[in-house]
Amino acid sequence: MPSDPVSREQHPLTVRWDGLGFGIRTSVRYHQRRVQFFDRWNATTNAVVLFSGSSAVMTLLTESISQKAAIVVFGGIVSAAALVDLVVGTARMARLHEALYRQFIDLERRWTAIHDPTEADFSELESEKLRIEQGEPPPLVTLVEMCWNETARSLGRNYRIVGIKGWQKVLANFWSFEDPAHKRENLDKVAAV
Repeated sequence: MPSDPVSREQHPLTVRWDGLGFGIRTSVRYHQRRVQFFDRWNATTNAVVLFSGSSAVMTLLTESISQKAAIVVFGGIVSAAALVDLVVGTARMARLHEALYRQFIDLERRWTAIHDPTEADFSELESEKLRIEQGEPPPLVTLVEMCWNETARSLGRNYRIVGIKGWQKVLANFWSFEDPAHKRENLDKVAAV
């Protein structure tokens, strides 16, 4: 997930270090949300397939509608649910984001353990963050902004909160809304205390 650029020339190490930590924590939240989303989607699909394909359900339903119609309807539901799950690859995506989540948690653990960072520490962890980000699928901008807001609120600092519309929050796991209102300015103040 892309992070905000903080140039070495314009900012002291402490500001860049805090910005790096903020970016790592936002990435942790982002991938945790993606794991939860894909796991819920996969579980729901499996429940629909199990329910629709169940012969017990078919037997109960044949009393009120013809058996042939029930088989067609529930067969269609099973096929559609399985096809969507197969195309999206919910289980595979959940495991991918889980691996990324674990890598970012490890990076956050390393970042937290360094109390007096040096330029070498910053370069090493920034490089590791970039390496992890190489394996990421394209991020969903609105979901990133939601995670940004959560991180900012959790740290209790003067970070800018991004305004996100309710319907965008509902659809954040499905679509990347690149609303111009989401652009953050004054990035040099991102990590300011």
